[in-house]
Parts: sequence; structure tokens; C-alpha cells
Amino acid sequence: MPSNVEIKARVNDVDRLLANVLEFADTQTSTKLIQEDTFFHVSTGRLKLRQLMVNLLLLLVCVSLTITGQPRNSVLICRV
Repeated sequence: MPSNVEIKARVNDVDRLLANVLEFADTQTSTKLIQEDTFFHVSTGRLKLRQLMVNLLLLLVCVSLTITGQPRNSVLICRV
């Protein structure tokens, strides 16, 4: 089953980061993804509304699970 890896990091030098990414990226096939997330307070998991480009809205429901000792996130994505 495919999985998604999400990496969060604090960046002090955005220009240096961009230079490093462009050094390794395949600029012929790469796509710049612009998104805006709005998070909502919920009692369990995470709920966010994601706006991609101009006319695409997604509602994402994320619930953390622990399977065989490994934490995993289960995500339900609904197009709005």
C-alpha cells in the first residue's frame, strides 16, 4: 500500500534551501504546489481544509493509529 511521508522542518535560510532543492530536482518534471491549509479544533485527530490552486478544495480527516508498535496516520480526503 502506498504511503505518504510528511517532513516538517524549521528553515533559517530559505534561499540556501531553494538552491539545494534545485540542485537535486528534475526541473523538467517538477511541479510547484501552492496550497493553503486551515486547521479546525477537533476532539480526536486533525481536521483541515486544504485549498489547492484556485478551484480545488479538499477536506482532510487525519486519525493516528498504532499498528504493531508503529504509529501511522489514516487519512480520509473528501473533495469539496
